[in-house]
Amino acid sequence: MKKASRQQERRVKPAKASGGAAASPDRINPEGTRIWFLTIFTVAFTLRLVYLFQIDTIPLFEHLAGDAGTYYQWGRRIAAGDWLGAGVFYQAPLYPYFLGILQFFFGETLWLVRLIQITLGALSCSLIFLIGQQLFSRQAGIVSGFILAGYGPALFFDGLIEKSILDLFLLTVILFLIFSPGDEVNPAKWLGVGAVLGLLALSRENALILVPVVPCWIAFSSAPVLRTARLRPIGLFFAGLTLVLLPVGLRNLAVGGEFKLTTSQLGPNFFIGNNPAADGTYNSVRDIIGEPQLEGPDARRLAERALQRSLSPGEVSSYWLGKSFEYIKTQPWDWLRLLAKKWMLLWNAREIEDSDDFYIYRQWSSLLGVLGRLNHFGLLAPLAAVGLLVSLREWRRLWLLYLMILALAA
Repeated sequence: MKKASRQQERRVKPAKASGGAAASPDRINPEGTRIWFLTIFTVAFTLRLVYLFQIDTIPLFEHLAGDAGTYYQWGRRIAAGDWLGAGVFYQAPLYPYFLGILQFFFGETLWLVRLIQITLGALSCSLIFLIGQQLFSRQAGIVSGFILAGYGPALFFDGLIEKSILDLFLLTVILFLIFSPGDEVNPAKWLGVGAVLGLLALSRENALILVPVVPCWIAFSSAPVLRTARLRPIGLFFAGLTLVLLPVGLRNLAVGGEFKLTTSQLGPNFFIGNNPAADGTYNSVRDIIGEPQLEGPDARRLAERALQRSLSPGEVSSYWLGKSFEYIKTQPWDWLRLLAKKWMLLWNAREIEDSDDFYIYRQWSSLLGVLGRLNHFGLLAPLAAVGLLVSLREWRRLWLLYLMILALAA
C-alpha cells in the first residue's frame, strides 16, 4: 500500500522545468499548448498581413532606399552566382544571403520576401508564448505572445527589407532552446544554442556580447545535472558557435586577406557612436559621410588620407577605434554625458527615425496607427520592469534574462 501510494505521488508530482522552474500539469498539457501556439501565430500573421496590404502603396514598398537598397542589391548579386563576393565583409552578411537565397529560388519579388518575414515574425510571437509558459505560467505565455503579436514596432520592422526581422526570430529561438524542457546535457540543445547565436552575430555583430553570458548560465545554473557535467554543454555551445563563424572567418581570409569572424565594421561603427560630434543617434563618419551607402568606402578613404598609406580592413577599423579611444581619454566627462544620453534614448518610447520612418508608415496604415499608439515601447518597458520586480524572488532561475538585457543594453 505504501509503495502504491508513493508511485501515485510520483505520477501527480509536477515535473521540474529547465533551470528549476516548476511546470504545472495544465501548463505542459500538449493539446492546449498546440491550440494557443496556432492561435497566437494566426493572430500575429493576420495582423501583419493586413498591415502589408495597407502599406503596399507607399513608394518605399517597391523602391528601396538606404540599407534596404544595399541589402537587396547584395542579395541580387548572390542570387546571380556571386556567393563569395569580394573583400572582408563590412556589413553583416546574414540578411543579404537570406535575400539572395529567396531570389535564387523564387525570383525578385518583394511581396514574397515580406510574406516570409511576417511568417518568421508570427513564429516569434508563438515562441515567446512557449518561453513564457515554460518560465512562468500558461497565462503569462499567452499574454506575452499576444503583446508581441500586436506590438506596433514589430509589425513595422517585419514589413521592412531590413535585418531586424532575423534578429528577433533568432533571439527567440535561442531563448526557446535554452529554456525548453528536457535533458539539460542533450548535445543537440547546446550545439543548437551556439549555432543560432553564431547566426545572430552574422546579422547583428554586437550579439557577440552574449557569448560569455550563455556559458555563465550553463556553469552556474541551478539545474543539478549541470554541476557535475557543465564543461560538456559549454564545449558544445562553443562548437556550435565555431561551426557557424569559422567558415565566415575563412571566407574573409580567402577573399579579403584577413581573418574576421564577422565583419570589419567595428572601428567605424564604434566611432559613429563615440566621437565629439556624436549625439546618440546614427551619424556617418563624415558629418563626416552623408550617405550611409558610402560609409564603408569613406571610412577607408578618410583613414588612408590621415595615415597617408593604403590600409587593410582591419587597419581601417583600428584607426577609427583609436580615434574613439582618443576622444574618450581626452574628454571623459563629455563621453560619460553621451553615454547617459544614449541610456535615456535606449529606454525612450520614440522609435528613432532611420531610412524608414515608423511615424510616416503610421500615416499610411490605420492598423499601425492604432497599434503604434496603444502598444509601443512606452508600454512594453514599464510592463517588463513590473514583471521583473514581481518575479525578483525567483531570480535564481531567471537571472539569465536579466544578464542578457543588461548585456544587450550595454
